[in-house]
Amino acid sequence: MDDGASINVNSLLNGDDPIEDASEDLLQRSGLADAFAAEIHRTSAKHGAVVALTGKWGSGKTSLLNLTASALESLDDVQVVKFNPWFFSGTDQLMRFFFDEIAGQLRDERGLKDRLKSASRTVAERLGRYSSALSPLKFIPGAGAVLEGASAVATGASKLLGEEQETIHQQRAELTALLAALPGRIVVFVDDIDRLSQQEIRDLFRLVRLTGSFPNIVYVLCFDRSVVERALTDGAVEGSAYLEKIVKIAMDVPPLPTQALSPVIGQGLAEALDGIDVGPFDEARWPDMFVQVVLPLFSTIRDVKRYLASVPLTVRSLRAEVSLVDVLALEALRVRYPAAHDLLLASVDLLTGTSTIYQRDNGQTPREKAFVEDFTLLLDGHAQSVIRLLFPAAERLFGGSNYGSDWVPAWEQDRRVACRSVLDFYLHRQLPAGRAPIRCIESVAGAIGDESALTEALGQVPDPCWTMSSSVLSPTSVMCPRSRCCPRPKR
Repeated sequence: MDDGASINVNSLLNGDDPIEDASEDLLQRSGLADAFAAEIHRTSAKHGAVVALTGKWGSGKTSLLNLTASALESLDDVQVVKFNPWFFSGTDQLMRFFFDEIAGQLRDERGLKDRLKSASRTVAERLGRYSSALSPLKFIPGAGAVLEGASAVATGASKLLGEEQETIHQQRAELTALLAALPGRIVVFVDDIDRLSQQEIRDLFRLVRLTGSFPNIVYVLCFDRSVVERALTDGAVEGSAYLEKIVKIAMDVPPLPTQALSPVIGQGLAEALDGIDVGPFDEARWPDMFVQVVLPLFSTIRDVKRYLASVPLTVRSLRAEVSLVDVLALEALRVRYPAAHDLLLASVDLLTGTSTIYQRDNGQTPREKAFVEDFTLLLDGHAQSVIRLLFPAAERLFGGSNYGSDWVPAWEQDRRVACRSVLDFYLHRQLPAGRAPIRCIESVAGAIGDESALTEALGQVPDPCWTMSSSVLSPTSVMCPRSRCCPRPKR
C-alpha cells in the first residue's frame, strides 16, 4: 500500500480542514501556488485587479489558496488580508462587514509588514470612514444600484441619501489617492463564495466590482465556477459574461491524476488502522482490489480524507469477523457511492447465491435485471470490478463466470463477503445465533492439545456459545449449549 513516497500522514487524518503550509502538501502543489503567487505579485494593479481561483467542490481550492497566501506573505511589499463571507449570514451582514473586516485586519500590527505598516494603518482608517459613509446605503432597497453608480433611486431614498452621496464620492477619491501612493499592494483573499446564497453571491460581486478599481488592491476570489455563474445569471445577462468583465486572471485547480492518490490512500490506511484488531488481510488479493476497486472510486483529497476518517470505526465494529480487504473496498464504496452500497442489503441472495447452470441475460428474472441495471447506473462504470472482486457468485448476472456451491466453504474460511453469512454480519453487525466470535474460535483451536489452555480458552467463550462441535477448526464450530457436545468448563 506504499510506494515509498514521503507523506505527511497527520494531514490526512485532520478531517476536512484545508492545509495551511507546504509541509502538509500531499499533492505537490506548492510549485503551482508559487507560480500563482508570482503572477498575482507581477500583474498590474494600477487600477486594481481581480483574480480567480476556480475548482469543483473537494478539488483542494482552499488548500491551494492557503499555499498561495503563504507565498505572498513572505514578500515585504504585499499585505495579505483574508475575508470569508461564509462567516456572515445574509446580505446585510455581508455588506456591513466587508470593509470593516479588511480595515480591522489592516489595523492589526502583528501581521503588518514594516514597509507597509504606516500606510496600512492610514488605509484602514480611511476604509473605516468609507464603510461608515456607505452605512446609510446598506439597508435601503435598491442600494445595490447606487453602489454601482446608477442615477435612479426611489424618491424617499434619494432624500435620505442627499449630501451623503457627495461624501461617499469624496471619500472614494481620497482613498483612491492614498492607495495609489501605497509602496506595495494589498491582496484580499475571498474564499467560500460558492457556499453563499444566490443573492449573497450577487451582492459580493457587486462589492468587488465597486472596489475592484481601487489602485494596488488585488482581489483573489475562490469559487466553483458553475455555482457562481448560475447565481450571476439574471435574465439576458449570462453569469459567465459577468465574470469575464470582472475577473482579470483566472486559474482552474488542475484535476488530480488518480495515481497521485495511491500513496496518499496507502499510507493513510496504514496510519488509520494502526493498533486496531483487524480481520485477515490477504496480501495476494489486496493489489487487485486496491487498483481496480478502491483507487478508481476517488478523485479528490477531500473524499480520501472522508474515507480515512470512517475506516477505523467500521473496522472496529466488525471485530475481525470480515476480511480486511473486503472491508476496505466496501467502505470506499459506502463513502463514495452510498446509494450503490445501500443496494447490497436488499440483494444479499443475488450477490452470494451460487449456481451450477450458466444463465444468460434473457434467462434472468426481472429482479435480477433490475439489480444489474441499478447497480451499473449507480456505480458509473465501476460495477463489474466490484462484483468480480467482492461478489464473484454474482458475476453470472453481468455476463461473467459461474461459481458453484463448492466455492462457499473457501469464501467462508477466508471471511469474504462473497459468503452469505459473512455478508450478513457485515451488513447487520450481528453474529448468527449460537456462533461465537472468531477470536474465541481461533483461541480454542490454538489450544487443542493443551488441556489447561483449552479449558481457559473455552472459559472465554461468551454465553450462549460455550459448547463445541467436533470440528473445532471450522468458523462455525462453536455452537449453542443445546448441541449436547462437550460441557461448558467451570470458570
